[in-house]
Formats: sequence, structure tokens, C-alpha cells
Amino acid sequence: MKMFGMLFATLAFVAGASSAFAVFETLDPAAAPSRGEHHPIPLPAALDADDLPAAEDALPAAFDDPRVALEQVMSKYAQMTYVPYVYGGSKIGAKSSCSACRACVDAKPKLKVERRMKACPVCSECGIDCTHFANRVFGDAGLKFPYAATKELTRSSAAELKAKLSLVDVGNDPRTARAGDIILFHKHVVMVLASTGDGSGDILHVSRSVKRHGMGGIEVVRGQKLAKFRGKILKILRHTRLHDGTTPAKPEPARHPRFPGFELGRQQLIVTAWARGGNEA
Repeated sequence: MKMFGMLFATLAFVAGASSAFAVFETLDPAAAPSRGEHHPIPLPAALDADDLPAAEDALPAAFDDPRVALEQVMSKYAQMTYVPYVYGGSKIGAKSSCSACRACVDAKPKLKVERRMKACPVCSECGIDCTHFANRVFGDAGLKFPYAATKELTRSSAAELKAKLSLVDVGNDPRTARAGDIILFHKHVVMVLASTGDGSGDILHVSRSVKRHGMGGIEVVRGQKLAKFRGKILKILRHTRLHDGTTPAKPEPARHPRFPGFELGRQQLIVTAWARGGNEA
């Protein structure tokens, strides 16, 4: 019985080896890859080279650092001054579409800003306003920021801004502004491209009118006194992912010598100094 089992095992091994040799003989030696030869895995047939995103449209890789990502996105858009201002617009398209939109609007000098989109349909392919621009910049940097018009930003409380829009209201002192902040003016928002810490800085925004282009568009303003750009600053808003819980310390306001609870403005401070015989200013 034992010998019969051994005989059966031997026959099975021989049959298996014969089958293996038969398989190797059917392979084409030329088709087998040589050692060291690189054979990339092919893409699925459904994908085409045209379906892959262009390098210029790729999002920043530094999502682990939102500040770096935001700086990259703002620098990118700071170069797109050809994009026109269009009320209600939210699209940044091809440069040719932007030029066509400008040409259409320029041909209608009496056209009101609010009617540009309707009168010039091509502007729907390339044209954007200030609030949609801020929304797009944050979105491209990977920062959550649902769209909100200036009216909503103005009326919302600090708690609502944080809960609904991921924004922290850090006050309205221009000296506290940092790169990446949104500054809210009456019916207009801008983004701080750079800040010096003394109330001045560079601004990135979409303006209704620019000296170079009558219809306005993406614009960079360098060395601007933030408090004097578009009237009174209503709010300075910082994304929650950029907020470290602190803001630069504000200097203590000057107080009346006899009434400490009364803050002095600059003119009152000068008069008080003159009355004392000093030269404070």
C-alpha cells in the first residue's frame, strides 16, 4: 500500500513538470521583459491626456501649511490683471474670453456695471466681482469659505461669521491686519497681500474701475494706507485656519489728564499739549 502511494506521487510530479514545461515553451521569448527594463502601468482606456489637469490649474501642494498655500494662490492671481470686473461674475476663464468681455463693455460706454453680464454674455465666461474673488482665492488654497456677499459679511455677528463662514472678526484696526486677511469696507472687500504692521500694506482685489482699464478688474495696490483705501474699515476678517488666537497688541489710547475715562483724539491731544506748554503731537 505504501509503495502504491509513492508510485502515485511520483507520477503526479512528472505530469505537473511536463505541463509546466509546455507552458514555458508556448511563451514568446522576445515578449518577455529583460531584467532592468521599465514597463509603466498603462492608464485605463477611459482616460485621455486631455483629461488630465494642466500644470497651471493645479492647486498648491503645501496644504499642510495653509499660509503657504494661500500665498501661492494670491501670487498667481496677482498676475492676472487682465481679468475684468463683472458684477455678479464668478468666472476666471481663458485670456481670450477676458479680452472679448472687455471689448464688449468698452463698446458700450454708457452701460451700467450691474448690466454688464446681461448685455455682454461673453462676460459670463470671464468676469468676477470682489466677493466671488475672495471666495475663489480661499477655495483654491484649500480653505473652506462659503460664498457671502458684502451685505452678509457686514450684518453677520462674530459668532455667525465663525460658525457659518470660518472667519474670525479681529476688529478694524489696520495695524492688526496680516497677509491673507479680508478687509471689509462699505460694499467692497479686499485681500491683504502683505502687511507692514503699521497700518500699511499691499492689497489684492477686484476693483470696479482701474486707471489702466476703465471697466476695472483684478488689481494689486502696493504700499497703501489700509485705513484710507475705501473709507472706513468695517471689519478685518481672518480665516480660522490662519488665526492663532492672538492679534498684535493695540497701543493704549491717550486719556484726558483730568478725566481718564475720556479718550483723546489727535486734535484734542495737540490742544492739551499746547495748553501745557509742551510740544506733543
